[in-house]
Amino acid sequence: MLKIETQWLIDQIRETFGSILLSDGVSLHQTDVIDDYCEHDKKLMAKAKAKDTDNRWWNVSVEVIEKQQWAWSFFDVKGYRYYLPAFMTYYLKNVLRDWSEEAIAPVLYSLNPSDARTPYHQTFNKEQSKVIAMFLWQYCEFSNWEDFECAQAKEALSAYWGQFLEPENGEITFPQHYDEQRPHKLKKVGVEWLKLVIRNSFDDVELGDGETLHQADTEGGVCCTREEYRALRLLDPEKHWWEVPKEKIERFNSIWSFIDHKGFLFYLPAYLTHCVQDPEDCMLAEEFLIYTLQTISDPNYYSKYHSSERMALLNQAQKRVVALFLWHCGERDNWKSHCQNEIDDALLNYWMQWIEDEV
Repeated sequence: MLKIETQWLIDQIRETFGSILLSDGVSLHQTDVIDDYCEHDKKLMAKAKAKDTDNRWWNVSVEVIEKQQWAWSFFDVKGYRYYLPAFMTYYLKNVLRDWSEEAIAPVLYSLNPSDARTPYHQTFNKEQSKVIAMFLWQYCEFSNWEDFECAQAKEALSAYWGQFLEPENGEITFPQHYDEQRPHKLKKVGVEWLKLVIRNSFDDVELGDGETLHQADTEGGVCCTREEYRALRLLDPEKHWWEVPKEKIERFNSIWSFIDHKGFLFYLPAYLTHCVQDPEDCMLAEEFLIYTLQTISDPNYYSKYHSSERMALLNQAQKRVVALFLWHCGERDNWKSHCQNEIDDALLNYWMQWIEDEV
């Protein structure tokens, strides 16, 4: 089954479509004029184009994309080629925004072969076409392969774009959608969707002067001098939590008892992401993380775990992410996880309240 990293796909779009310019193609605001049947009015068209101040497609603003999301019926081939990577990137970065589904739906429709659009599709080279196909696939991953727009994406893949994924036997096959009957409303928590929620909810978290992994491993500087303790910080140069490599997650799998509050907040999303992405490789790290999420929610445990300071560091969106992670771990193993008792306790003691309207 095809697995695609969202950030990697964003980078591929930028690299593969980077040289495309709008030039004298139809711009987003010009589609308003065309919709009013005034495309022959040169003054109106020039005035409309002047509103689109971006000179590269990655500079098109989120606000303009959401306002002009219906424009796809009016682009010429240059406008189509220019704005497609902009809209694909917008969606991958902003899937949780209220207007993201409305903004991307016309794009998915436009990627289905038709008399009007097929000539546009054929202007993309093989590498660009493959990236478009991967975007369609990733859209369905986000939607758990089951909504109407996903049906549009699958149709586009089956009819044309899927060939660029080089499927076995020349036929593309799709995962089954998640249609199991459940006693709760929450859909199956998809891996790619959950990783994106983690990234968006913790995106601005910084370590600051908090403890690093190597420092926490000394249990607060036990058995080393102050100078040695400070020097350990150089071994953890990652500026952003998403830069922490999996190897460190696996090595420092039990640091939660010793790391300070700022370190806790910084490394938590890194561990959540790696455990979601590679549960088999991160099994021990996941076990310690689940145990920690259980203990910090239970006042009967050691007070350092049940810390109001730690809990206060997490905002509501971040607490929801933790709850979704726990739910995902239980659901992934059909609620028979080797840590199932700890998952149940963590959810019931504290974390369930942040997703109770969803389950």
